[in-house]
Amino acid sequence: MNKDDPRTEKRRLRFSQEARDAILRDPLRDGSLLSRSSTSSARELQTSQQAREQLLLLLQSQKDRVLLEHGLRKLREIIVSVFQECKDDTNFLKLVHKTYNMSYDFFLEDRQFHKLGAVVLNFMATNFPCSPYRELYALHCSHVGSNLNECIKVLMGDPPSYKLDELHRQLILLSSIYVANMDSPSRWFQILMTLPTHLRKYLIAIPAYSHMRTRCLQHVRKCYNQISIDFLLKYWFHGMAIKSDIQHEWQAEVNCTSQMIVFRRRRGH
Repeated sequence: MNKDDPRTEKRRLRFSQEARDAILRDPLRDGSLLSRSSTSSARELQTSQQAREQLLLLLQSQKDRVLLEHGLRKLREIIVSVFQECKDDTNFLKLVHKTYNMSYDFFLEDRQFHKLGAVVLNFMATNFPCSPYRELYALHCSHVGSNLNECIKVLMGDPPSYKLDELHRQLILLSSIYVANMDSPSRWFQILMTLPTHLRKYLIAIPAYSHMRTRCLQHVRKCYNQISIDFLLKYWFHGMAIKSDIQHEWQAEVNCTSQMIVFRRRRGH
C-alpha cells in the first residue's frame, strides 16, 4: 500500500492520538495502587511534587467517574505515604487540601458516606484539627456512626478542652438529639437552620436528615389531628423542609384547597 495513502495516514494519526491518550491516562489506568504494589509511576509520584500536581490537574478535568475514583484513591495513598516528610511544604499542603476537597465532593455526591468519614474526614480532622473538617467529622461520628462519645471527643480536641465555643456546643446538642433523643426533633431542625453552610449541606445530604424529618412528623402526629402546611414548615421544621417533601414522602392526607395536613379524622366527620 502506498505510504501516502489517505487511509494509512488516517490510521497513523488515530493510533498516535490513542498512544498519546494512553500515556496521559497511565497514572489513572495503572491498576497497581500503592497499597498493593510498587510501580515506577507510584515511585515518581512519591518523589516528585510536579508529578503529583500533574496527576491532580488530570483528575480535575476527568469525566469518567471510575477513573476519577481510582485516581483520587491513588493520589491520597501517595499523600499519606509521604505526608510526614512533606507536611512543611506549602505547595504540598495545597495539593493535599485540593485532593481531599475533591474526594469529599466525590463521596458525598456518590453517597458513599462511610468512605467519606473513614477516608477523608478522619484524615483531615486528625492532621488539620483547626479546619472545617473537624466539625464535619464530629457530625459524621454522631449522625452516620451513631457514636455520641466520639463526636464529643473530636470536638473537645486533643488534648481535650472543656471550654467549647458556641458552635461546638450546638453540634453536641444536635448530635444528642439525633443519637439519644435529648430534645424535640423540631429543635434539631432549629439548630440545623443556624449552622454554617458546609455543615448544613452535609447533614441534608446524609440519611440522618430524612430520618429526622420522619421523627419530627411522628412527633407532630401525636400533637395534632391536622395542621397547616405553612405552620408545620415554619415552626416545626424551621424552613428546613419543603412542601413537596410532605406530599411525596409523608403518607398524610394533604388538602390542597386549605393547605392542611390531615393526620386522622375526628369521629363523626
